Amino acid sequence: MALYNIAELINQLSILQNDGYIYADIIEIDDDELPDALSFCAYDATEQCNIDYDEISAISDDANLSKVSIDSSWNIVPLSINELSVAENAIKNSLDYFKKDPEVNQLSRADKERLKSLSMEMRNLQAKIIKIMKRYNI
Repeated sequence: MALYNIAELINQLSILQNDGYIYADIIEIDDDELPDALSFCAYDATEQCNIDYDEISAISDDANLSKVSIDSSWNIVPLSINELSVAENAIKNSLDYFKKDPEVNQLSRADKERLKSLSMEMRNLQAKIIKIMKRYNI
């Protein structure tokens, strides 16, 4: 039996989900000449498994399991629906506050630029959360 990095699995499944897929075939590839791996194939509109995704290789037997490395771009934070809703409301309230706060006009140019950049990131995150919630009719 092979051992896999959970963060890598969550990331791969998140990629499929973010691409709009709900179902996928996950096949364990057991080859004596190659390392074990998981293969991912998403089901398209024809209900066929036609969209292949990258494989995830098993962790080698001599790997140091106490050290975990992840890519900063991975989607690995599973959140509950309630937590997503709280985050979306917090973002909405923060953006509303930034718009109405009279002290924003007194900020330095650099701080205003930073606030503008953060606001844009927050709007992008809010859109992502709303998309997820709509996808699942929440």
